[in-house]
Amino acid sequence: MDDRADEIAAAWAALLDVDASPVAVVDRAMWLGARLMREADARARAHGLTSWGEFEVLGALRRTDAPTSPGALRSLSGASGAAVSKHIRALEKRALLVRSPDPADGRGALLTLTTEGTRVAEAVMRANLERGRALVAGIDVDAAAQALRRLEHALDA
Repeated sequence: MDDRADEIAAAWAALLDVDASPVAVVDRAMWLGARLMREADARARAHGLTSWGEFEVLGALRRTDAPTSPGALRSLSGASGAAVSKHIRALEKRALLVRSPDPADGRGALLTLTTEGTRVAEAVMRANLERGRALVAGIDVDAAAQALRRLEHALDA
């Protein structure tokens, strides 16, 4: 692999006289994450969205398949409150979701996908699944399960 991660780790190991092998793992993970994020943004844009963040909001609404409050959507999407609010306004302006009064809370609102919002959310998700399949193609099922457990462990660390 010609990504320089091993070279960078070796240089730090020599400079600090320590085992710097985690640098190679972390650098590759960061590079992969950045590449995947760029690709995800591009897939979202290919379906008329401005960013992956807009898909996160549409996807969260599609998964609930029911009118959802903006507060609940923040939890479901994993995005910050400010980001979710921004995406809601943009998606509402483009008629991908609608806001209606919450009958249980006179001050609150409920968000629902429009037919077009549902279509876009599903199209982006299908493209994401296709890319995901390509990423794991050829990886043994047991090796993939082990890699998943290791990633989960790393995320919990």
